[in-house]
Amino acid sequence: MYMTKRGLTGWLVLCLLSSVILGCENTDAEMGAEAGVLKVAVRNAPGLFYVDREEALAGMDHDMVQAFATTLERPVEFVQMDSIDAVLKALESG
Repeated sequence: MYMTKRGLTGWLVLCLLSSVILGCENTDAEMGAEAGVLKVAVRNAPGLFYVDREEALAGMDHDMVQAFATTLERPVEFVQMDSIDAVLKALESG
């Protein structure tokens, strides 16, 4: 099955968020800020994740992850990768 880069990136983010959700054993009240930083491996891609003119992080993936982290009351650290392979390796290694 052929998948566009945008579709693949969407699936990667969905898988990452799913693994975070499925890996959570604590209730929302127990998680809070003390649960630590939510690290997210991303790849610079127009419309999905990029640095805008004001040097701020932006894009659909950024907004979706930021909203998810806000509901968990956790800070986010975006780790920029050079390729999809690097993102996958980072996910495998934890």
